[in-house]
Amino acid sequence: MLKPHLWLGRGQFTGTYAPDSTVGWTSYEQSYQAYILYYAKLGHEIGVDLFCIGTEMRSFVQARPIYWNKLIDKVSDAFQGPLTYAANWDEAEHVPFWDALDYVGVDEYAPIAKKSGAREPELCAAWNTLAKDLEALSRRTGKRIILTELVYRATRNAAMAPATRA
Repeated sequence: MLKPHLWLGRGQFTGTYAPDSTVGWTSYEQSYQAYILYYAKLGHEIGVDLFCIGTEMRSFVQARPIYWNKLIDKVSDAFQGPLTYAANWDEAEHVPFWDALDYVGVDEYAPIAKKSGAREPELCAAWNTLAKDLEALSRRTGKRIILTELVYRATRNAAMAPATRA
């Protein structure tokens, strides 16, 4: 899978980004479209099996669903293969365009422990719950789920806050 990432300065999370009035949505959308189509064409040229149209862009996805549907059509033409979007674990239920994609992509960073030092039975039970939630999402969308990211940092509290450095 080719999964281009949009990185923002100063550690800003892409999921909450919205352009300010000086940039505006139109300029941002044009720039993102050029960026993602470049990689879609590249993915097609080098024979990538799957292309991801975006990663953890909750605010953008929720604010501009019509844009995303049009973008999916253009990316589909450019890539000519299966497509997904990488939703953050807490965003996946609210992506409005799963029906236009081939797979539901989830960046799985959900906490699986409520306290430090959780033992294997608690962690396994939490993962069973996550698996059931993903299965329900798959049934609801009629799409297979792909874990587009799965990360637990090597920290003491990784199971409580998988994406946090502390």
